[in-house]
Amino acid sequence: AILNKMAEEEGLLSKMTAPFSSENLDKVKEQFEKPPYDKIVAEFVGTFLLVLTVACNTMGGLASFAALSISSVLMIGVYAFGPVSGAHFNPAVTCSVVACGKLDWALGAVYVVVQCVAGILAALTGHALYGGAIPFGPIEGGAFSWWECLAVEFIYTFMLCLVVLCTACVKEPNQYFGLAIGFVIMAGGNAAGWMSGGAFNPAVALGLDCGSFNTGWGWCLPYIVAQCLAAYGAMHTFAYLRPGEVEGYDACEIDMPRKLVAEAIGTFFLVITIGLNVLEGPMNAAAGLSIASALMVMIYALAPVSGAHFNPSVTLAIFIRGKIELADGAMYAGAQVGGALLGGISYCVLTGGAEFGLGPYGAFNWFHACFAEFLFTFLLCLTVLTVATVSNNAHTKDMFGLAIGFAIVVGGYAIGAISGGALNPAVAIAIETTHIVGGGHFYKCLIYAICEFAGGAAAAGVFMITHPGEVEKDNK
Repeated sequence: AILNKMAEEEGLLSKMTAPFSSENLDKVKEQFEKPPYDKIVAEFVGTFLLVLTVACNTMGGLASFAALSISSVLMIGVYAFGPVSGAHFNPAVTCSVVACGKLDWALGAVYVVVQCVAGILAALTGHALYGGAIPFGPIEGGAFSWWECLAVEFIYTFMLCLVVLCTACVKEPNQYFGLAIGFVIMAGGNAAGWMSGGAFNPAVALGLDCGSFNTGWGWCLPYIVAQCLAAYGAMHTFAYLRPGEVEGYDACEIDMPRKLVAEAIGTFFLVITIGLNVLEGPMNAAAGLSIASALMVMIYALAPVSGAHFNPSVTLAIFIRGKIELADGAMYAGAQVGGALLGGISYCVLTGGAEFGLGPYGAFNWFHACFAEFLFTFLLCLTVLTVATVSNNAHTKDMFGLAIGFAIVVGGYAIGAISGGALNPAVAIAIETTHIVGGGHFYKCLIYAICEFAGGAAAAGVFMITHPGEVEKDNK
């Protein structure tokens, strides 16, 4: 036993020191001596344009839609240069891809150097264009401490790396990978940008810090540590959820525990994004789009694992439709509520105890709120059923996440002023549970949940009427 233990420790040590072996260092030297110019230029240009867009939006962009601008340039770059270099544009992403065995370690080291150089040059260019610089890092004397800023950087860098791995580093080809990767920034940038600046990228952190060196320097270092730790965590999460996709991990069937973890993770990111967007205040005009983006990207990332319900009403609709067993559906709902509660506690803790409650709001009464939640949960669940559960999905096989996510854009903006547009019992439970600290009443989330479950059941009924062929196939 002692010999086996020593052998295991020796194996672990060799894995940790492998990147610094003489063989690997020779490979790095070879990459610099005989560089793959196509890949290097792609990474440089993509990172330069990304960081330049970040810098320009930081100093002169329209605050509410800065994240949309940045997410768009990332999406464009991923589609443009993905076939050339993999379109990382982010040292944290490169580290997670290398750790998964999807990229040679030596080439990954070259990528990181190129990305950092491009980030610095892009930030300096942006600051030259605007003739000034904004200090990088937590605002001195601001509302948030250093650990709160680093925590949100960790959370959304983890989200970004996990989405990259789950959509762009898997064996099954798809066309949505760029959309999913880019709109992580719409989700996290809008949700957390008012706290930490929303870098989620060591090249962005280093570039912006160097670009504003005359106002102080150094905050990029703890940011980079948090981002690299997030990349490491995302790699291990990906290895667990997608067995067989990561080098050194044996392939096996995706079992129920993995599905429940996927449901909890997806619902966590949905709820924390909702909370941070709402707590930013009424001037946050892009909140609905940010929340929809969080749902969309997690659907694209985790649908192959669990189906990506992230909503007990959706699970109920899929159960009535006949695509999930009752026991499995109950476990899904439990995982969704658990993930939602963790998300609710997280946004409350990270904002110094801030919270908010459910409606009805303003001059609206309970009838308005309940009817609104019923109608737009019906829309959300019907969208899921019609685009994600049908057998003939040629027209939606890459657009299903976009359609489902943008059902939140529809409902969030349409009835946000009436009920808040929860459209999800797990979201309602998380919001009102955290609101109890501020004197809220738990019964509100139960009323919301009843209306939302009714919306899901109604959607299943309409689906069975409009898609009788699908129901007949299930019954055979």
